[in-house]
Amino acid sequence: MIKAKRNPVFERVMRQVTLPQIRKQFHAVYWKGPEFDGTPSLYIANHSSWWDGLLYYHLRHTVIDRSTHIMMHEKGLKKFWYFRYTGAYSVNKQSRRDIIEALNYSKEVIEQGSSVWIFPQGEEFSQEIRPLVLETGVGHLANQLPQTPIIPITLYYWFGHHKKAEVAILAGEPLLFTSLPGETRKQKMKALEKHLEKQLELLKQDVVSESLDTYRAL
Repeated sequence: MIKAKRNPVFERVMRQVTLPQIRKQFHAVYWKGPEFDGTPSLYIANHSSWWDGLLYYHLRHTVIDRSTHIMMHEKGLKKFWYFRYTGAYSVNKQSRRDIIEALNYSKEVIEQGSSVWIFPQGEEFSQEIRPLVLETGVGHLANQLPQTPIIPITLYYWFGHHKKAEVAILAGEPLLFTSLPGETRKQKMKALEKHLEKQLELLKQDVVSESLDTYRAL
């Protein structure tokens, strides 16, 4: 796997690159979520668009901890190598050994005081796909970090009353893997899938009903 190698210069460059792109593509980015106190956390988000990654960087400079790392496909990180210098690290899903190494690295990052962002669906899927199916690795990681808060993140895109697209992002309240219903890790994973799916449905209803008064534009 490719480990992260943070560099302050690249951090500033990424901010200068991503913000104009987001402003050009979206009429607005709406956000709703709790205030984060810097506690090392595991962010899990649904994954339906190429834009998800750039929006993550936007959130990192506005509402979540700037020290957050993100797990990327090895192929993507090799192509966009500079992401490594902003906290990205890789996983090769074709190699069981690499998966284990990436999960162990994620655990190490959190134990050292930083947060980790993962797209646990593993691939991009339509935001309308149900049920949401998460890969087992996130359950393995969460099970090894019983006191680490899990922050569920959902993103929903649409075209509405404006020429440009809009996106709303909802962050749920932190939860612990141990607090999820079920006796086994598999049962808790099912509960986590249902939790994220329910949150995505709530977000969708806010968008459809145009009930975004409680969200703020980033």
